[in-house]
Amino acid sequence: MRVGLELCALLPRGFDQPLDLDVPRDRITGLVVPDAHLAAALVDAVTGITPPLSGHVEVDGERVPPPAAGIASEIAFVPADGGLLPNLTVQANITYGRRTGAGLQTGQVRPQLNLTAAELNLLDVLDLHPHELTACRRLWVGLARALLRAPAALVLEDRASHPGWSAQLTRRDPLDGVAVLVVADSPDRLTGFADTVEDLSERSR
Repeated sequence: MRVGLELCALLPRGFDQPLDLDVPRDRITGLVVPDAHLAAALVDAVTGITPPLSGHVEVDGERVPPPAAGIASEIAFVPADGGLLPNLTVQANITYGRRTGAGLQTGQVRPQLNLTAAELNLLDVLDLHPHELTACRRLWVGLARALLRAPAALVLEDRASHPGWSAQLTRRDPLDGVAVLVVADSPDRLTGFADTVEDLSERSR
């Protein structure tokens, strides 16, 4: 298995113990974090939104630097609700991260947009707004936005109050070559979906 995302003695805010975890490319690794605040702190530390108390994150053996303006992170994140901007169309939501991260115009990313939208069956909703979509399709739009950035690693949030990723990602091919970490609030959300699961509720923080 190819090296992908690695959490190296990572200590997010609110945690009492550092976390070591390998997330290979072409694999889905589940991490059970029942507490929503701790889950958010973990995601923030992994994606670089908030610096951890100690430790660091690596992608393909290289330490990931803090996010910088105009430079897209190597690690993409999809919240449990898709994380869409309500005032933008589906098309604008999908291209938002790619355009703002790389300073591109919509026309420059349109070929990639069309390929990603076709792969995720979103071509028929590109002109709609998030409130016109089902909760499940909002997840797909969030995933499309993340994948359009061609990230090396992808973090998916899975909460019981929203549609689960296990029911959505019945096909693995959209995630080919990507290291996928699913942060869930229950091990049941990962059954039959994640290749490996680590349950933080089974150990003290």
